[in-house]
Amino acid sequence: MKVNKAVNKRTQRSARQTPSSASSARVNAAKDKARRFGLRLQGSVREGVVVILLALCVFLLLALFSYHPSDPGWSYQGPETEVRNWMGQVGAWLADVLYSLLGASALWWPGMFGFAAWWLIRSRQVRFELDPVAIAVHAGGLVLLIFGTTMLGALHFYHPDSILPMPPAVFWAKAWWVH
Repeated sequence: MKVNKAVNKRTQRSARQTPSSASSARVNAAKDKARRFGLRLQGSVREGVVVILLALCVFLLLALFSYHPSDPGWSYQGPETEVRNWMGQVGAWLADVLYSLLGASALWWPGMFGFAAWWLIRSRQVRFELDPVAIAVHAGGLVLLIFGTTMLGALHFYHPDSILPMPPAVFWAKAWWVH
């Protein structure tokens, strides 16, 4: 994701050129624009995306902080139908899934949504360009960050009397240690 200012410089250069070179510059600019696929967020669309990201951030934070192990969810289904999670059944299910898979590292998700909203508020012009290499590098870094913090957090902070479910990292570490 980059803020693209080079487009304005190209259009200013093409305005200064002669008519024949200006038409070829327009053709080249159109080809360049066709090659790049992206999304431009401006004005009320950007503000709508910010509101959605902040709503997701608050929803996930409240769902994760009000987690209760006896809520019906992904890893527990019992006779109790009363949901104690502040966000209802959806919040209980999401909190159970995130805590079961990621442990305390589940709190990265609301943080990432909040950071994305803050970044959109601070940017004047936002243009998302789909670059496969950059997407792969960023996705790989995100996976390593979440896996690393899940593993370290589970090994360091996990206690058998905790109300949080045992993350897979502790299970894998115990299975490796036993065998």
